Amino acid sequence: MIQKIKALRNNMAFNITAVIVLILAAFAIVVSVVGILKFLDAFDAEYSNTTYHIADTAASLVNGDHIEEYLAGEQTEEYARTRRILNAYCNRMNVSLVYVIKVDQSDYESFVSVFNAVDNSVDNSHYEEWELGHPRETTNDEYREAYREIYENESPFEIIYRLNPGQGLRPHITMIVPIDNDEGKVSALLCVQRPISELASVILSFVSYIIIASLVLVLVVAQFVVRFLRKWVVKPIRKISIEATRFAKENTKGEELGDVSKFEEIYNLSRSIDKMETDMVWSTISTI
Repeated sequence: MIQKIKALRNNMAFNITAVIVLILAAFAIVVSVVGILKFLDAFDAEYSNTTYHIADTAASLVNGDHIEEYLAGEQTEEYARTRRILNAYCNRMNVSLVYVIKVDQSDYESFVSVFNAVDNSVDNSHYEEWELGHPRETTNDEYREAYREIYENESPFEIIYRLNPGQGLRPHITMIVPIDNDEGKVSALLCVQRPISELASVILSFVSYIIIASLVLVLVVAQFVVRFLRKWVVKPIRKISIEATRFAKENTKGEELGDVSKFEEIYNLSRSIDKMETDMVWSTISTI
């Protein structure tokens, strides 16, 4: 077994083939990684943009002038109608949560619920619907900064990625957009929570396709290149080597190598061997 391995390591055809396959594999890996990264950037941007439009549309369904009235306990027909619409919208748009909150702007540490539409069938989560006025502490600093950006710096939206949310929750993104009143001031925030499972499945499918396509391409190109080099490089050189070894041992004229290869260097070498054999044989005959 060891001798076979050593023989392969010293075999020109094997080494050329191995180098070609490694180069093609490395090239395929680089191209695949670049392609995947570009795809991820483009798809992430599109996914975020789509989620923003979902949130922005939902925000337009809420009357920003009546937030304080809702929280004061005035559950009017308008409130009930908006709640029904948001519930239907949440189910139709295939998102986990669509909720409206009023944040405590003194420190952004807490908020109260205004609307809360839940669809646990999207990612098999177990969210409980918050009642009107339900108090809640802000999840983390990232959310606090997002709220601050919208309230104080008039950011049109903020997006938060939660890849490991914990508490049995699924990875998701939260898109946060402002709800303005007639004076153009932010009266509440609308948040859309969308699972990343859809994003992950598309990415996995794309990556699998790229890997399979790259492997097939490497095998096809490698086979073509190896056959070409074997025919026009490896076999001609092997033939020249065998003839040179034979002539060194027997010192007799053998069969002419002829045009063993289309490459000039190998062709000239074969013609030189033929000429050397002819010259040396005639030189030997002349000295007899």
